[in-house]
Amino acid sequence: MKDFVQEYKKKNITSNISIITLSFVLALGLHFSLKDNSFTKQIKWNILESTTNNTNTTETMEGDIYLHNLDTNMQVVTANTDMTQVKKLSLSLSYNSENLKIKNFTSLIEGANIENISNEEGFYTLFVILEKPLDIKIGQDILQIHTEKYSEKTEFINMINVNYTDINGANFPLTTSWVNF
Repeated sequence: MKDFVQEYKKKNITSNISIITLSFVLALGLHFSLKDNSFTKQIKWNILESTTNNTNTTETMEGDIYLHNLDTNMQVVTANTDMTQVKKLSLSLSYNSENLKIKNFTSLIEGANIENISNEEGFYTLFVILEKPLDIKIGQDILQIHTEKYSEKTEFINMINVNYTDINGANFPLTTSWVNF
């Protein structure tokens, strides 16, 4: 006669081993998929951004490309990572159009043209197109934004959907930041 208890224990051990193995494979998969790449940088940046409260300061949180204040009516877009053989840089800006107006943009890169793609209230999308491919270094200023505030209320400009295209047509997304003033 069969020993049902022994057979049950054998199946139980096999089941536990398969659960442990599956858990290990899943953990390895998550580890390698979340290893430091552009997707995880964006996730980490969003988490950092959501847990930081600096609405009463003029500090910025720096991503691969960031905004900072020159004065009350002028902000600058600056690189915080090396970009090689850049042919085009695209970016979008969102802001409160009831209290802030973006008057114009000035390129700080020689031989670059600014092409305004979209200008809706509170949202700008533009391209910075370079005549010749150029390496942009950390700390290099790229663009000046001339603004006008209608009151003393603290305002934010958020830079979103920023990427650059190199001479081979490869597209590289960049993490971004915001500025308040």
